[in-house]
Amino acid sequence: KEGVPIEEVVAIGDGANDEIMLKNAGFGIAFNAKDILQKVADGRLTQDNLMGLLFCLGATEKAIEEFKTYENRKNR
Repeated sequence: KEGVPIEEVVAIGDGANDEIMLKNAGFGIAFNAKDILQKVADGRLTQDNLMGLLFCLGATEKAIEEFKTYENRKNR
């Protein structure tokens, strides 16, 4: 519908119900997921938050730290 090529689609899931979505995405990421989903995912994150996603998508460590600083200031 939006015309986004499938290879540019990133999907993130954590349960067996997300298996089809991850299989059909250009890049599927299992987030603190059960084993069944980790087996079909292109990558996996096992942190308590999605900050690792920024790294997976190519953000530098410096950019991630700047984002964390911004978020911490915003949430005060």
